[in-house]
Amino acid sequence: MLVRAPVAVRADGDFTPRPALVVPETVIYLAGRLAAVPGVAAAVPDHVFYAQPVIGGRPIGDGRGHAWSAAALAPYR
Repeated sequence: MLVRAPVAVRADGDFTPRPALVVPETVIYLAGRLAAVPGVAAAVPDHVFYAQPVIGGRPIGDGRGHAWSAAALAPYR
């Protein structure tokens, strides 16, 4: 199951930090509730943030970084 907060998309390409749409306490609370559901093995928050790796002066990847805790969810590099 995937639970996702609303995403504020900016068409102008501005990467200026903006306030989080969901407060951390809410994330912790929801993860705990989901982890308590019978049959759920784990509930892991995935905090996505802007991160643009550059190799040889050229940007690579999609510009999205993930917290280490989310490594269990998918094959993030």
